[in-house]
Formats: sequence, C-alpha cells, structure tokens
Amino acid sequence: MAIHQLIPSFVPGDATGQAALHLQLLLRRMGHAGALYADEVGPGLEGLASPASALRPEPGDLVLYHHGIASPLSSRLMHLPCRRGIVFHNISPARFYEGLPLADALVAGRAQLAAMAPFADVAIGVSDFNAAELRVAGYRNVHTVPLFIEPERFSRASADAKMLQRLEGPGPVLLGVSRVMPHKRFEDLLALHREVLRLRPQARLLMVGGYEPGSRYFRMLQREARGLRGVSFLGRLSHAQLVAAYRSASVFVSMSEHEGFGVPLIEAMAAEVPVLAYAAAAVPETLGGAGVAFDQKRFAFLAELAVDLSEDLSLRGPVIAGQTRRLEHFSAPSVQTAFTKALETVLPRPAPTKPRK
Repeated sequence: MAIHQLIPSFVPGDATGQAALHLQLLLRRMGHAGALYADEVGPGLEGLASPASALRPEPGDLVLYHHGIASPLSSRLMHLPCRRGIVFHNISPARFYEGLPLADALVAGRAQLAAMAPFADVAIGVSDFNAAELRVAGYRNVHTVPLFIEPERFSRASADAKMLQRLEGPGPVLLGVSRVMPHKRFEDLLALHREVLRLRPQARLLMVGGYEPGSRYFRMLQREARGLRGVSFLGRLSHAQLVAAYRSASVFVSMSEHEGFGVPLIEAMAAEVPVLAYAAAAVPETLGGAGVAFDQKRFAFLAELAVDLSEDLSLRGPVIAGQTRRLEHFSAPSVQTAFTKALETVLPRPAPTKPRK
C-alpha cells in the first residue's frame, strides 16, 4: 500500500506545501511509498509534485489531504476509493476579510471541513489548537502531529551572502515574516517600529512575505510606512535569502491575530533570534513557554522590550537558550513518533508471525 498526499497549491514559499514536503520526507524514512499531488504546481517544482488529476489510488492506499481554504479537491477526497485522511492547517476567520472576495472562500473552507468529517478515517491537526477545531467539526480519530524543522537549514552558513551584505546596517532590526494579509496585522508592526524609532532612531523594520502590490491592504501599509524611517518590504525570498533576513534581525516580531501553528516562530528560534509574539490562537502552544508572548498591544512598552531583547545580553541569552530547548519538540524524531501513532490507527496491522514448533 502507499500513502499519498493531496494539496490544492504547491508553490514556492507556501507553508502548507513545505509541510507536505516534510511529511513526505518522514514517510520515506518510515518506509512508505507514495507521492505528492497538487491542483497547482509552481514553476520549478514539477519534479516534486504531480497534477492532482493523475492521482489513482489503490483501495488499500491512504490519501492525506491538506485542507485550508476552500478547494474542489475536498469533494474529490470524499469520493476516492481508498482510506482517507485530513491534515488541517486551519482557516483564517472570515471576519478579517469582510467585504473582500477571500471571505467567501474562507467560509466555504469551513463548510468543506465539516462536510469531509464522515469520510475521514484519520484527522491530523498540526497543533492541539487545530485538533480541537477538527473535533468540533465532527472528526473522531483526531491526532496532533506538529510540523518539524531542521535547525541546520537556518544556520548562518545557509544564508545568502549577498542578502546578508545588503541587510547590514544599524540596529535594532525588527523582522516580520508571513504573507502580507490583514489578519497578520503588519500595521501593528509599523506601529511598534514607530515607537522603537523614538528610542533608537537608527532602528530598522524588515517585512518578508509575498504580497499583492495592488491590494487595498498593501496600499494601506505603504501609506503608513511612508512617514517612517528604516522600513523595507522585501517580498517573497528564496530560502537562503530568508535565512539571511533572520540572521540579520535583532528580534522577530509576530503581531498576527490568528495562527494555526506559526511556522516563522520556529524558524526564528532555529535562527537564534529572540521571538516577541502576540499570544493569539495557537501561538502560545507553539512557543511552549519559550520566547516572549504578550496579550496586549501596548506599543510603547513593547518597543522598550524589543530594544532590551536586542541589546541586553542578560535577557537575550536566556531567551535564545529557552527557544533552543523548545525546538526539541519540533525535531524530526519527535514528530515522526506522533505521526506513526496517527497512522497506526488507520493502516492495516501486520499479521502476527506464527511461533516455530
């Protein structure tokens, strides 16, 4: 039998696609055959994923569908003649997108999540937060399998040298990493940066992540940034360039108001950057007591804290040490153990060997 993965979109820089690749690596290590299929395969990634239309599972196979925003693949999953599983990455609440076309797709994604529940043999949340939402949606065989990270991929040696040189300069340097979307609250990063500038006039803010240049939200951010010094919109970066951004940062800051996991949180930990994060949704769970979480956006206070995390080694050192310990929870062996337990509930058990006479 084989374990295949099905994903709506597999494009560079997409966190869900990266998660599918990581699971594919674990499946190979565990000795399972199978392939990755996607409705949309980005340029240069054709060797890693096949078109979803090519998926032809055998009755004994398991197909794991990565669900987020609404996709026609959800109905396809329900009719596949094999074992079926859901990997849930969460869906941003539609309230953040009222009046925007994306709102309908988010609502539809929630409806599809509930509709698939009776057809799923196993359901996986990448956090306990997501697993709880799966149970509310009607899933029964629910497991938490967090994403894993390879810290060596975020070492300084992995950073793009030209980008490191480009980002050299005075500090402190605040860094935000995510797609530029309303619920990520990049405007709050700008508000924090404004307060940091009062304390450190040479401070800089780096914002990394794909954005739609013509979107109403991005235009608003550009307007707010015009009156501030040291703001850079870096857009979507290659992995090596992203590592350079992390390695150039004094503090990683998340102002997001909804995260089903928060991949950049553990990327920052792996890059040895102190994390300062708003405690929304799954963020406290992912941090697990590491980094610095806050539940009120008091920007003047947070600016002082960001400067201290940047400059006070007696604070910075222990925070980084705690984050390094937290990364053990997201190691490949730890995640593989959780993944194995989930799969054991749906895969056929090997027949017991008969004792020799």
